[in-house]
Amino acid sequence: MKGYSQDLRERVIHSWQSGKSQGWIAQQFEMSVSTVKRYISQYRAQGHVRAKVQQYKQATIVDEQLEGLRQQLREHPDATLETHIRLWAERKGQWVSISMMWRAIDRAGWTRKKRQWVPKNAMG
Repeated sequence: MKGYSQDLRERVIHSWQSGKSQGWIAQQFEMSVSTVKRYISQYRAQGHVRAKVQQYKQATIVDEQLEGLRQQLREHPDATLETHIRLWAERKGQWVSISMMWRAIDRAGWTRKKRQWVPKNAMG
């Protein structure tokens, strides 16, 4: 969910400084009272109500890396998903989540069949 705009955050603070109650502000701007309280608390502590910068970027396996993943699947067709994550981290220095690895394997055109990884077009 995307945060509220900077303009709206500043209008909340302006309304609060004008003496409006937190409940009135929440109703006026159609947001929760807890959001209003958070903005006021942030303003008191930091002097602003700017949105926080994201602290992390989720690791992804981009399309240019899929051939390397296909090679790994050919070399270790019976390895588990967790093993492929570990192998990927050892080779590429990049840890990914189970769901990220599963989606990358799917994008690479592979699937799990009878406890082995196989190309989707090899299924019959």
